[in-house]
Amino acid sequence: AVSANPGSVNSDIWRDFPRHMQIIHNLIYLNSKQGAQTSIAGAVGKLPLNAVYLQPYWQPNTDGRDKDMRRSGSKTAFRRWFSVPVPFIEMLGVYCGFACTEPRLPTHINASASDLWDVCEELVGGVDNDVSMDEKI
Repeated sequence: AVSANPGSVNSDIWRDFPRHMQIIHNLIYLNSKQGAQTSIAGAVGKLPLNAVYLQPYWQPNTDGRDKDMRRSGSKTAFRRWFSVPVPFIEMLGVYCGFACTEPRLPTHINASASDLWDVCEELVGGVDNDVSMDEKI
């Protein structure tokens, strides 16, 4: 499974914003076609097997996987592989179509996952509280 971030898209969702904000969105946000590229690539693109997160912006940092793939003689070397994205650039950067990056995860991912599990249990009428989250998954 691949997670696709469309980026900041100037779609119809902004229609009720003040006119001056709509003008700014039109100038700096991606259009709908550009915003769809990550979803399309995730659905039908030839991505590296270990790709899990796509986003539409170039990142200033790379982890070298693209170079390793090219050095290995791969004819399908993927040339847009970046390490963990820079937060601001991940939301509003230089458009490059789509690129693989590592997802930015919370620093306490296990605690976050456990909290999410607890909230979900409460919402659906939880079951056995004596079972650990690892046993539930």
